[in-house]
Amino acid sequence: MNDKNPILERSIEFALQAIKMSDKLRKSGQLEIKNQFIRSGTSIGANIHEAQYGSSTADFLHKLKIARKEANEVKYWITLCNRSPHLPNAEYLMEEIESIRKILSSIILNTERNQKKKGKE
Repeated sequence: MNDKNPILERSIEFALQAIKMSDKLRKSGQLEIKNQFIRSGTSIGANIHEAQYGSSTADFLHKLKIARKEANEVKYWITLCNRSPHLPNAEYLMEEIESIRKILSSIILNTERNQKKKGKE
């Protein structure tokens, strides 16, 4: 595995930001949201990391699709934080999670296209 994998690096940086945000949520007394936020925010990178060691292309795709689902979930939690006056603002995370979601979608789409091409050969 290439240690300079851009999506893996971005997901690690995002997880670190999610940990900081979860601390803000804890301090504001929002323990349930904190738990959901940190779980989904750190799961993205864990699944991307697992995908790097997938036993097959199907396994690789499955892990990346889980990572994308987790990114969609964390976007929901960011949206709640941004809309609620009772939660710390997380607007600074929105651009990065959108970027990660787009990159994951692109990797998934390209991998699926390549699989279809291989099947036609």
